[in-house]
Amino acid sequence: MSKMKVDTLSWNQRFALIDRFKPADAVICEALGVSSEELQTARQMRSSGTFTSAVDMDVEKYSSLFGGATTHTRKPTNSTPETASKRIREAKKRGRKGNKIQIAFMAVPTQPITASQFAKQHNVSMAVLRQAKRFDKTNIGGDVCVKMDKNKTLMIWREVK
Repeated sequence: MSKMKVDTLSWNQRFALIDRFKPADAVICEALGVSSEELQTARQMRSSGTFTSAVDMDVEKYSSLFGGATTHTRKPTNSTPETASKRIREAKKRGRKGNKIQIAFMAVPTQPITASQFAKQHNVSMAVLRQAKRFDKTNIGGDVCVKMDKNKTLMIWREVK
């Protein structure tokens, strides 16, 4: 193919050839008579929508321009091989994240204090404090008591046996 024919091709036609034959950048620059900077600029203009690939062009008559052979791109391989067996799923962590309930139950004093103040200070709910048998996993001796005092105020303390 003569150099003169290639110089008259528009960038839309050139991109049609590039898309069909998929040559390396060095081959494109040599065959089309352009510099690598010019090719990069044209690709940027194509990504912005200025150039498109020509669809009405007979690209097969230009096959000798790129050596007649097409290069096939390989699909990227995954790091994990595909198998016929099911994938093993990792167990997801369940339940509450964090340890603020355990910290709160470790801080329960032996002398009665108001439960609402204690709940606010340790950022736990009153329902958690009332269900101490369920939530207290501290293994500190004694039971946590949450009861009303004579003034009808809810109090919390740890009874040491």
